Amino acid sequence: MKEFKGIFPAIMTPFDVQGQVSEVALRKTVKYSLDTGVDGFYICGGGGEGLFLTVPERQNILEIVLDEVGGRVSVMTHIGAFQIPDTMTLARHASKAGADAVASMPPAYFAKPNLESLVKFYQQIAGESGLPTLAYNIPGRVPINLDTSTFDKLIKIPGVIGLKDSTGDLYQLTLSAMLDGGKITVLNGGDQVLWYALMAGCKGGIGSTYPAMLPLFVQIYKAFIAGDGKTGLQLQQQVNLVIQEILRFDTLAAMKQILKWIDLDSGDPRQPTSPLNSNQATELKAGLERIGFFDIHK
Repeated sequence: MKEFKGIFPAIMTPFDVQGQVSEVALRKTVKYSLDTGVDGFYICGGGGEGLFLTVPERQNILEIVLDEVGGRVSVMTHIGAFQIPDTMTLARHASKAGADAVASMPPAYFAKPNLESLVKFYQQIAGESGLPTLAYNIPGRVPINLDTSTFDKLIKIPGVIGLKDSTGDLYQLTLSAMLDGGKITVLNGGDQVLWYALMAGCKGGIGSTYPAMLPLFVQIYKAFIAGDGKTGLQLQQQVNLVIQEILRFDTLAAMKQILKWIDLDSGDPRQPTSPLNSNQATELKAGLERIGFFDIHK
């Protein structure tokens, strides 16, 4: 089984002017990411607008990314959906298409499942896909926290190898990463704490702001591997200044706007998210210029 570690950009789904998935832009994004030195890809998550895509669109995106990657790095696909049968359809397709792993947020959109239901859900995913499976903890979006005690039950399911955790809670991350003697895969999803999460025991990170400043995140991981704490901290501080500017606006809309400026145009967000208006775009650009953001891409 592949080891999932390092930098996995949660790539944004590119749309053309008609609002359809743009294969050309998607392939360009993948190529740029590979050239920058990523360790894998995470597709159709929150940053990839996965829950706003149809099942056929998500299947098509996975096939395009796998084809462009050509086995050079790992490809993980998020299969969480509002309908559990859609999740299982995506799980089976991921296996057939050749994905390396699947991940899913809990089925907790308006109701909060109990532990028994959670275990059954991830058992189904692992069974249907036959692929390494990660639970996805994002309590800021769904009304449940896969805390360490819950996660400890999930990793006992055959096929469940780890967790993507987007809480930014370093205490919880540390405890979760210690389970099973630290052999499990915990990937950090809170971009603003990547450096600290690596020190807490995470094997790497998956992030939706990675595409805007991919060189910085790749360098953070390299600094961690090299044991260069000073550089790692400086890079994280630089990243957080950018995130601070992004968070002044809708994150998805701001990210799509930034990608246009760095020659990775991914179109506009899909409804119900609106693109930034001209005043917002001007304000965002001024903030990014003030902190030297565009120097990253020279």
